[in-house]
Amino acid sequence: MELNLVTVATLKHINLRQEGPKDAPALAFDLKLVCNVEADVIDDLLCVDNEGQALECFWKDDKDGKPRFPQLSSLSFSRRINEVELNTLGMHLPGCRLGGFSFEALDGKRANLQFSCAVSQPPGNALPILADFLAQDIEIELLSQQGDLLAQREADADHAIPRLRPEVFDRATEEQLSMLQAMAATLPVGPVGEDQDELLASARGFVIRSDRASISAIQRFLRIGYNRAARLIETLETEGVITAPGPDGTRHVLATL
Repeated sequence: MELNLVTVATLKHINLRQEGPKDAPALAFDLKLVCNVEADVIDDLLCVDNEGQALECFWKDDKDGKPRFPQLSSLSFSRRINEVELNTLGMHLPGCRLGGFSFEALDGKRANLQFSCAVSQPPGNALPILADFLAQDIEIELLSQQGDLLAQREADADHAIPRLRPEVFDRATEEQLSMLQAMAATLPVGPVGEDQDELLASARGFVIRSDRASISAIQRFLRIGYNRAARLIETLETEGVITAPGPDGTRHVLATL
């Protein structure tokens, strides 16, 4: 079974460390994440690579297969999942390792899940970006890494319509902010209300210029929390700047400069 988890998680802690040979150590870090998930997600984590059946028998009732949440207040389990790709805040971080799992039952269907994500050889801008969102909610995507699939994805990207690539996006974040804000002032806007976010114009200009219509992209660009970025995305959808999310959650930019 392959891992495919898209959720909102709180970034609780970042632990810095070094790995590799002593004469040429490389920076690495561990992220501690906490998210509210359904019981099915626990199944996915236990049974990746067809492992974890023994644990599944322990935490699920033999008769109806439902979680023993009324009897379990919290549970930790030793499980390591290698070769996971983490996508968050506009960054793609392959080769991650998940471990240190624990969950606390909230009711009969949901639980707070805590785990660590070890990131090796991160890009140079990853740490300061993540540090900006420490103790905040961020959107994360965890996928089982597949060599053939990743190679095909990169090949497809090379032939796709040019967009603002992540490494360019980092530079643009600093250099083009003023320009985007100026552009945004000339764009058509929806109804203005007292509760309209003061960053809406900046968000609108950024989305149109960069062709990136995601909560995490706006969150990272404007250095704001997840909930505020989500409200901005919903407003842009109402204005007709972006589409509603498709079956896979992807939105597309409709407006042009």
